Amino acid sequence: MAVSETAVAAILDGSYRTEAAAPAPRYDAIMTDIETLALHPGQAFLLSQGVVPFSLTLAGPIMGPPLLLVFDPYEQLFSERIIDPKTRKFWRTQPPAASAHFRDPDYVGHGGVKPTRCAVGDIAGHMSALIENHCVRQPEVYSQGIVFDLGNLTSAMADSDQVVPWQYWAATDCRTLRRKLPKLREGPQLTPADGAAHDPIFDSVKQIWALWEVATPAMLGLENLPTTTLSAPGTPLLETVA
Repeated sequence: MAVSETAVAAILDGSYRTEAAAPAPRYDAIMTDIETLALHPGQAFLLSQGVVPFSLTLAGPIMGPPLLLVFDPYEQLFSERIIDPKTRKFWRTQPPAASAHFRDPDYVGHGGVKPTRCAVGDIAGHMSALIENHCVRQPEVYSQGIVFDLGNLTSAMADSDQVVPWQYWAATDCRTLRRKLPKLREGPQLTPADGAAHDPIFDSVKQIWALWEVATPAMLGLENLPTTTLSAPGTPLLETVA
């Protein structure tokens, strides 16, 4: 199922709804993604962070207003955060759209998302405000890899004496869930035409849809619903290998 740019923009600004999905006044979780200048699991030089609040329903994910942070590079030059030559080379080989969100001072992403330029020391404040304004009291915190994404975020917060705005038990690894759980439904196939790879908001949206494809009854708030009924309306349940 392809998704138009208009639909992606609606997803990103929180106005996307399926017919069977009612607006959520408070989102159950957040998805976060970071871009860096190294692959170190705790001390990578941070370029940017995307955060998208969301709730999962059988009809599809409901997403709220995203947050895009672009970090001050000069502040980090005097820290111990790592810059890896291989990762620098990676960024040089990417199309300009991949790095536009942190290089272009006038960048506006899909859905009209504009970056907030800030210090690494401001991470906790911005995330706390998003959680307080849009999420349940203790939301689950998802990322593609909690060791890398959340590891680097928590270390950056610790370095500047910030209080991490989530409980340690709330951290959830999307890569593990997608590897271990059967795929139950098919989400939209987002492509580079829908958004720029390595834009952390767009990457977060893709990860939310990928999570929804494997979501269990408990993840959908449907603990008593048999798994065999868990295909979305109009979407055939995907057969899995026993």
